[in-house]
Amino acid sequence: MVAGHATLGLVADAEAYDQLEATSARIEEGLLAAAREAGVPVSVGRVGSMITLFFTDRPVRNYEDARACDTARFSRFHGAMLEQEIYLPPSQFEGWFISLAHTAEDVDQTLAAARAALHE
Repeated sequence: MVAGHATLGLVADAEAYDQLEATSARIEEGLLAAAREAGVPVSVGRVGSMITLFFTDRPVRNYEDARACDTARFSRFHGAMLEQEIYLPPSQFEGWFISLAHTAEDVDQTLAAARAALHE
């Protein structure tokens, strides 16, 4: 209960949500930039601290849009990220959840791995 109470204290702080927003926005921008550099069409879905990468040249707004994406390419991306010790959900139909525990260094490492994976 003490841990739960401490967590509630953290999330009641508006700065926590500002930090989550900034971190997830940085990841989104970094993924889009890395994909542009690699010439790989992607769309990033993000709401607050939840984010998902789709391999498509169109916005993904619903399940049908998501189903039309290149899931084989996502699978290869996922494998390349695992090889670099970045553990993502194994499906593009799942979200990445950014937390307050993710540091700037974690984001840098993730984006560097994504850049390398997208160039493969």
